[in-house]
Amino acid sequence: MSKNTYILVDSLNMFFRAKHVGGGKDIDMRVGMAMHIMFNSIKKCWRDFGGTHVVMCLEGRSWRKDFYTPYKANRKVIRDQRSVKEQEDDELFFEAYNDLIEFFKNKSNCSVIRQENAEADDLIATWIQQHPEDDHVIVSTDSDFYQLLAENVTQYNGTTDQIVSLEGFKNA
Repeated sequence: MSKNTYILVDSLNMFFRAKHVGGGKDIDMRVGMAMHIMFNSIKKCWRDFGGTHVVMCLEGRSWRKDFYTPYKANRKVIRDQRSVKEQEDDELFFEAYNDLIEFFKNKSNCSVIRQENAEADDLIATWIQQHPEDDHVIVSTDSDFYQLLAENVTQYNGTTDQIVSLEGFKNA
C-alpha cells in the first residue's frame, strides 16, 4: 500500500489570518490577497511535500464551550468593539470565504469536511489519528498544532512562509 501525503488546511484560520497580510484599506485587495495566500499555500505544500490529497477542514461550534464557559469568550468582546466599516468588511470576507469553500466543494477534487460540534483543529487531529501510516502537512498559523508534530506531521504557515517540524522552524 502506498503512503499518502495529506495537505490538511485549517481553512478559516488561514483565510482570516491572510486578510491582514495584504495591508491597505481596500477590501477587494485584501480579499484577493487572502485567496492568493490560500491557493499559493496549498500549491506550495502540494509541490514541496509531494501532496496526494487536500482536505479543507471547516469550523463547527466548539464542544469546549459546553465544558468551559470562558472558552474564546474574549473573541465576542472584540467582535462587539468593531466599527461599522470593520463589520461590513468582515461580512464581505465571510461571503468570499463561503464562495471559496463552495469552489473547493464543487469544482475541485479536495475533500471538504465539517462536523457541527468540532473545530477544524479537532478534525485535523482526528484525520491524523485515523491515518497514522501517512504523512500530513497542516496548513495553519495556529501554534496549537505544534503538539501534533511528529515524524509524519509537519506544519506550514502560509502567512509567514515558515515550516514547523520536530527539527524546529525554518523558512520555506
